[in-house]
Amino acid sequence: MNGHHCHRVSVSHVSKAERLRKRKQNGTRISLRRVLKTLGSPAPPNNDLALTLLCYRRCPTSISVVADCAGLMTESMALENLRIKHHVDCFAESNQALRKFLQHANPQALCVPDIIERDDNVTVIAPPPDLYVFGAPCQPWSPAGKQEGNKDKLKRNLVLWKCISHIRSTLPRTIIMENSHSLAFKKFRKVRHKIISFIKSYGYEVHWKILNTKNYGIPQNRRRFYLVGIKNEAVKRRFCFPKKMPCLDLNDLLNSACHHDDHRRPGCPDTERAHFVLEGCLEKLKCKKNVTPCDDTPCVVDVHSSARFASAMASCSPALTASRCVQNGHYIASRNGLMFLEEMCRLQGIHPLKVDNIVSFIAQEFGAAKALTVAKHAIGNAMSVNVLMCILPRLLSSSGLISSSAPTSLANIIESIGLRN
Repeated sequence: MNGHHCHRVSVSHVSKAERLRKRKQNGTRISLRRVLKTLGSPAPPNNDLALTLLCYRRCPTSISVVADCAGLMTESMALENLRIKHHVDCFAESNQALRKFLQHANPQALCVPDIIERDDNVTVIAPPPDLYVFGAPCQPWSPAGKQEGNKDKLKRNLVLWKCISHIRSTLPRTIIMENSHSLAFKKFRKVRHKIISFIKSYGYEVHWKILNTKNYGIPQNRRRFYLVGIKNEAVKRRFCFPKKMPCLDLNDLLNSACHHDDHRRPGCPDTERAHFVLEGCLEKLKCKKNVTPCDDTPCVVDVHSSARFASAMASCSPALTASRCVQNGHYIASRNGLMFLEEMCRLQGIHPLKVDNIVSFIAQEFGAAKALTVAKHAIGNAMSVNVLMCILPRLLSSSGLISSSAPTSLANIIESIGLRN
């Protein structure tokens, strides 16, 4: 019965109820008296109750997803972890190797190799998707880049505006956008206001907030700008961003020191700058925070950075960017080496086996070295799965796509990355 749940309908009245539902579009309000008459039940004597308005809302058996700048499609991983049935209608990905894997994993989906070249008047997605997710390149806005914004010489800023334009063309029920936390800076206030005003003008309720991965169970200091949108007529209840939750111990996400492969851990880059940064950062942690690297308190240092921008943290990892992941992540002082692939996966809330499957598939055509590089780059570019797992139930519930559900717990996060609770 297409997911509509108002009353249990007897077999003799199914056809009448179906005809009524076909005449009424999603969100249409009808009187209780008419519903009861169709179902063969007497209307209550109270006229006020008889005129009570009910709303037939759409509860799809499978949520349709569209993803631009798809990468690893961590939104799909998050939905799978939450056991929310979904399917991918369309995705856009510029990397050829990743694109081939996504085509293999989602054979029914429309594949777009170049967002900029896409003609939204031709590439029609009907009916409108339930969820549209995009994470346009953050380099034009990121503090790690030149922050050229809309004057970016490589024109990477155009991808963001193309995604905003795609919202107008497809009118998805819900939206998730992720980008650099610097979009919240005063410097980019006009850009942020422009993004929000455009989306609101298309008929959406918009919310945004800076969320940090470490506040949602995973010890990675990754601050990102998250924006969600809900079509005005689809709003069923108030949306609120998730509250903070306790964080796992970093040691739980690292391979055991006695792991049979730990001796193969990549070492610190053998350069004068890297050793200078490492010594300086560890000394700073010792002086300012009275922290000395040990098994109980792992210290993580960004040894690939310059001394000016280097960061070091105790019991937490600095942000894993695409370039850092390709360089084997950050240096873990208590393990005397850089990160393994599976450790970087866990720090993004990703189950390592899922990335192993991607690497294996890509390696068949492009070779093992290329597959590993592509996977590491994609991990650094990905939206943190644990953050999406906290946002999605609230967003989908607020838009009526799922019924109200309990907030994502730390136990859910632990399970999603393959650890035992």
